[in-house]
Amino acid sequence: GIIFLSVYFIFVFIFLIKFRINSKSVQKAQEKLLYYSFTDELTGLYNRRQMNEILSTKIKNSEEFVLILGDIDNFKNINDEFGHNAGDYILKEISLIMKTSLRDDDFASRWGGEEFLLLINNTELNDAYKIMERIRKKIENKAFCSNGEIIKTTMTYGLSKSSENS
Repeated sequence: GIIFLSVYFIFVFIFLIKFRINSKSVQKAQEKLLYYSFTDELTGLYNRRQMNEILSTKIKNSEEFVLILGDIDNFKNINDEFGHNAGDYILKEISLIMKTSLRDDDFASRWGGEEFLLLINNTELNDAYKIMERIRKKIENKAFCSNGEIIKTTMTYGLSKSSENS
């Protein structure tokens, strides 16, 4: 009786420890899935789906914001001349420039291929223009280095302010 009970409790203890480990790994997997459901894997920026959610919420709550749509100039030529790894590197570096240039309550997303959509909260159009100009100049002045090759690029963008009656 006592040996059986001791073995039983050891078995239950091992099972509970194993179950706890499994539930932690399931929780980590769920967190990872959630992260990838709203993040662009290459750049770490929000993806288009998540930015649409953010936009819907802002419009529903009648919040003011400025949208900036930017496009890397001649990106196809960069991929053709230097390869897709170089193009990916430039996308990551430009994303980092954007992330570090925005305020904490602003949002950056990879909208498509080489297009980025930024949402600048509670600001006037000319202030958002200044933010984008700083980003544009950082990109223009950066010498991207990939596989020993120096690559220069620029970005073109447009801005639009939400209206009070969004």
